[in-house]
Amino acid sequence: MVENSVTISTVGDSGTGADIVFSAKALVQADPANNESPPPNFAANAGVGAITIGAPLGLFDSLGAVTLTGDRVNLGADIYATGNNVIIQGPTATATQLVLFGGTNGNGNFDPQINTSCDGCNGGNITIIGSVDATTTGVETLTLQAGTGEISITGDIGAKVPLGGVSLSANGNNDGG
Repeated sequence: MVENSVTISTVGDSGTGADIVFSAKALVQADPANNESPPPNFAANAGVGAITIGAPLGLFDSLGAVTLTGDRVNLGADIYATGNNVIIQGPTATATQLVLFGGTNGNGNFDPQINTSCDGCNGGNITIIGSVDATTTGVETLTLQAGTGEISITGDIGAKVPLGGVSLSANGNNDGG
């Protein structure tokens, strides 16, 4: 449970970093007992390492703004930041590679989504500074839902490993390359 805004970083004095893994049992969400308004922000910085999201972020109680920084972000679960921004980027604001992998919700496989929309609020922006690829050609799909927010992807989508599909829902979309 995230009670206050939190940052997890593996970047030390050398500036390099190491991998960060949220396994299938590592549920990260706002603390419902706190009833924080706005909800707490969440950031993970792996530097030149990779971040693997194997469990939903903000599933039952949405997080505030979410920032994931790493040379590669492996997304196999959903991210919920209702009405707040989600940024996925590389170290020192360079491009990253977002790689999708199918997960399981206990009822079978699903494909990851990033959702910043909500009823009765402004949706947050979704920004991916870099490319988006699947793990298996034509299998994984990506759903981005920003409501009244905007979606921006600066790199290619499926150039290295084609996705099975892409669904964008927002006030404004910029699908990059």
